[in-house]
Amino acid sequence: EFLYAAIFSSAMIPVLQAHITDLQVATLTEGIYQDEWLGGGCFLQDFWELQGASGLHVGPWLEVKKSECEDEPWHHATQIRRREISLIMPCPPAPMCPQQTRITITYQIGLKKDALLVTSSVVSHDVPYGDYFFVQEQLFLTPEADGVSVTKKFGAEFVKRTWVQSVIESNIRKGQQAACDHLLSSLEKYKQLMPESSQDPGSSASSVDSDKEAEEQEGGFCPDEEPLQERVSLQGADWEFRKSLSCLSEDKPPSVCSSEVHPSSEEGDSADTIYVWELQRRVTLFSDSWRAPFLPHDLSKRSRWVDSNYKKHPCITQSRQFCVQSDTPPVDAAPGMRVDSVQVVGRGDDSEGWQYAADFYQSKSGWGSSGALCHCRRRLWKCNFSKVSTRDEEQVHAEPRKLVIDLWELQRRTTLFHRDWGAPFLPHDGQKRHRWVDLAYEVHPWASHSPSMCARSDRPPIKAPQGWLAEGWVVLEPPGRCDAGRWQYAVDFYESDRHWGGSSKGRHCRRRLWRCTYTEVCDDAASDSTETPSPASTDGRSSKLSL
Repeated sequence: EFLYAAIFSSAMIPVLQAHITDLQVATLTEGIYQDEWLGGGCFLQDFWELQGASGLHVGPWLEVKKSECEDEPWHHATQIRRREISLIMPCPPAPMCPQQTRITITYQIGLKKDALLVTSSVVSHDVPYGDYFFVQEQLFLTPEADGVSVTKKFGAEFVKRTWVQSVIESNIRKGQQAACDHLLSSLEKYKQLMPESSQDPGSSASSVDSDKEAEEQEGGFCPDEEPLQERVSLQGADWEFRKSLSCLSEDKPPSVCSSEVHPSSEEGDSADTIYVWELQRRVTLFSDSWRAPFLPHDLSKRSRWVDSNYKKHPCITQSRQFCVQSDTPPVDAAPGMRVDSVQVVGRGDDSEGWQYAADFYQSKSGWGSSGALCHCRRRLWKCNFSKVSTRDEEQVHAEPRKLVIDLWELQRRTTLFHRDWGAPFLPHDGQKRHRWVDLAYEVHPWASHSPSMCARSDRPPIKAPQGWLAEGWVVLEPPGRCDAGRWQYAVDFYESDRHWGGSSKGRHCRRRLWRCTYTEVCDDAASDSTETPSPASTDGRSSKLSL
């Protein structure tokens, strides 16, 4: 009673909006109102089992008082019922967290017009500060002409004050992102229970906006002016949160992060165009010396050459030191391509194409053509590529290009008295929390997974673009001392090699160096090159540590 008295006191955040075709609310309602959930037919049982739950125990139906259902969303709802279930769930790797935890969920279900409403209150008993908070969820399943509309919201209710509240809320959000995919999978299972006449073999499991899907694959997104907590997902929470964090600025030029292929004058040839921002900062307002951004909070902007999100451009794989010293975009042509031209795109600013601002704003409204009282400047470059023509003998018979990728694997332990090494987890670790980073401790543009997936991966999660064939990852002997596993240890993640040693005593952090060589392949064999290679023997040795 206490939990449901407070369950709607905090703001609920929309996390999922999806449409599943060939599904009926009546099918789901019949299963969820049955007395035995464990006998099959209840999508909630499938939802928890997909997440690895064990020891599932379903309690009896409980009495629901009318006074508890006068507020939204229960106002005017009918057939309201409540029951409690308990189970054991595995915990994702995290500091001070057990491998699994006991969970108690109180479900309340009802019908509102033609929609099925399911709310829940989830308490995790064994996680740190588990008695300080509980997670509340609302699930609406609304019938539509060709299926069911699925809407989910969540919120966190704290019953005690704690200084780690922001960390808990962040972890809850990540858990909700993964849970949305499992929820959709459990619902799609019940399409098979419908009569064959209502099934459309050619229909999709869920409706997806084809334009947005294409934009996601190409890396380009449209601006969205809604606040983060009010955004709604079309394909699950993970897709939407990635979109909200990577929306481009309103002044994005065409094809900033993707390639546009246009026919050229010669038959069989094509041109490729990408745009790259060049960023610079000066030390003081009285200095005329501009250089690559250098302040700690500049983060990935320190690479100088970035995309519209001010992240290292995916077509640039060189080290930060190399990029900083380059006066033109150090872009890598795709296999079978060559650089035609690189030029500054004039945007009506100063004579060299620079725009000036007090900081590196993404909105164009913060930029102007005068450098007075401005520390930062940027300009846009256009890079054109073309395919290697079969008539170009010099290019056809040239030696295939090789690309060397070096990554640091970073780990941190909870205390000096533990041996629970895992991905860095402290707030100030920033991009290091991905575990796999380049030599500047930044996420590599070829990283193929979400941050949580990267942190759990035991192999470099790199997916090369088509046309690059991997020779296999090896663990190198790093500069300086290391242990038998080629780990180096330090008090913090220093970039300088002189702070690292081969002993773990009194040190929280460790790292080791991985390398993979990619070879250009310009034929059909390149189709297999995008898979992350299996690690090779750890006997590889090299003194070259950068591209």
